[in-house]
Amino acid sequence: MIWYEPGIEQQIEDGFLRKIKQNAKLTDFVRGKERYVTGNGVFFGSRYVPYLSGIIPISDETTIALGIASLYGRAGVIARDRMLDEKQILTEEYRLFHQGFVNGIDNLFDVSKEPGIKDRKVEWQTELQKAMTESDLANQKEQALHRDNGCREVNLYTLKDIALLGRKTSLIQIPPKVVGLLTNRVMDGKYLAKAMDSLIVAIQLCDDLADIREDLESGFYSAPCATTMRLDKKRGKEDAIRNLFLPGTFECFLLLANYKVNEAKDIVTTKLNGGRSKMVTYFDQLSSYLEHIRTEVATYRQGLKLHPINHMNFNQLSPVENVEIDLDQLLSFLERVEPERISPVSLEIREK
Repeated sequence: MIWYEPGIEQQIEDGFLRKIKQNAKLTDFVRGKERYVTGNGVFFGSRYVPYLSGIIPISDETTIALGIASLYGRAGVIARDRMLDEKQILTEEYRLFHQGFVNGIDNLFDVSKEPGIKDRKVEWQTELQKAMTESDLANQKEQALHRDNGCREVNLYTLKDIALLGRKTSLIQIPPKVVGLLTNRVMDGKYLAKAMDSLIVAIQLCDDLADIREDLESGFYSAPCATTMRLDKKRGKEDAIRNLFLPGTFECFLLLANYKVNEAKDIVTTKLNGGRSKMVTYFDQLSSYLEHIRTEVATYRQGLKLHPINHMNFNQLSPVENVEIDLDQLLSFLERVEPERISPVSLEIREK
């Protein structure tokens, strides 16, 4: 099994935090939430580039350097999301994190001794511009269509909208494409980026399910939020949890998330021969975990004389009336799809 040197993800986190300490603004931004900013234990955090190197091998030195640059990118996304939530203009923190991301990857091409790699620097910069444009457009569209401004009905999501959820964080496609460019495996890098796009959609759907109450309060309607409100327009927010479970909404979105996980796995195994990689092990663990939760929810609903849901078209669900529910039981299902519960670290511990 191809994997990286033990402890390399810690070297990535430590290297990133050391660099952050050189700037007071970034130090203040990260203070108290270091584990969150570095993505400690989650897939798209300090483990991300080591996972990629298990599919397209790169040196430990390159893995650490690209890993640190990727954490700058992750921190920039966090800063951008805060800007959107607080309706701020471009912040200095976002600018600095983004610059750290760009400089870190630029340097990988500048120091490369492999023939022709330096000339490919412009290719990664083109990919970056494309990713940023996609991300900006996706976030603008989401804000326009799916945020409650108090004067119009929020638009429903479609399956096509779900497939494009990854565009909000298009920067996650950059590291695999850079790995492809640095190793002269450009097409493999693109395949790997496509797999990561599918995985981020699955993780985003789980996050949206876990955060449904908070999202309803904030007025941002994710796909699960918009679906629950469609199912009961009269009570809307007040009956969100009921409409998340009784019509089968939760099962439907878990099926969809699992479909995206297996889509990512299919790309990595068939296009990249990564069947024995740590990445695919995580895909299998995540898929099994989501299916286990879905089965429990289906069993709970069957106990209420409700049929299980075996499709992913959430817009075909129908309201369910006059059925009593155990709210605490249903809330426990939400907790089990929170980001830290579906992280590689959590799933590894669960299997031991």
